[in-house]
Amino acid sequence: MTQKQKFFVGRKQELERMFEALAKGKHILILGEKGCGKTAFVHEFMRRVQASREQKILFSSQSASLKDTCLELIGSLYSQGLLARIPKRIKEINPNVPWEKACRYFSRLRTGILKNLVFNNIRGFKNLTIVLDHLGKMKPKFFIFLDSLRDQAKLVLIARTTQKKESGRLWMMLWGFEKIELPPLKAEEAKKLASYWLHGMEFGATDHTRWVHDVIRISHGNPVVLSGICEEIRKKVPTPTTPIHVRTLDIDRKINELLKDL
Repeated sequence: MTQKQKFFVGRKQELERMFEALAKGKHILILGEKGCGKTAFVHEFMRRVQASREQKILFSSQSASLKDTCLELIGSLYSQGLLARIPKRIKEINPNVPWEKACRYFSRLRTGILKNLVFNNIRGFKNLTIVLDHLGKMKPKFFIFLDSLRDQAKLVLIARTTQKKESGRLWMMLWGFEKIELPPLKAEEAKKLASYWLHGMEFGATDHTRWVHDVIRISHGNPVVLSGICEEIRKKVPTPTTPIHVRTLDIDRKINELLKDL
């Protein structure tokens, strides 16, 4: 996680709902517009779970395809020393080899073998939570995989889609899931983030409070946009004595760049 991701504010109610749902044995589907902080929200959830040491967590940061998801879950098992069953053809891998290198051997395996490897290694785990980020459109094989996976663990899925019709269809397919939608940050929460990311900046003739206010207004409470604007400000404000306004920083272009790959 980056330094920006480590600073987390807000989402108290959503986190409480998440823990309550998991305690009741429910699975979770997280939805929200691009850049609303879904990934940061899930990292905060995982940080709290790992701090309690009551559950094991497997995490896939890229879940657009079945093979990518299986590789990421195997990597999560491998990095935590939980990968006990390994195919004979790659048993020569030294456990001390970092996953970045070991991944090359596993990536050569067929998707079916990787899927079985995941199930063989998680079977028997107690209090296991599996988090899949950037979930894309699910093909039938992927849906069947998830359907089997939720018999072994509690699932937390972060949908990449922002279209209500598509996300609604996904939620209907995933019966028994608790849907948690992340709204834009509240004004006070956005203010804390903006103040944190602009800490130490000197704006000369321009009032610091007005800068923070403008950044919050332009970002509409979207954390990724807000952080990107603040980063652009830090790059482009030349000297403490040079008056400049946030609207002169070509923010629209920066916002589009920030959101296009999410």
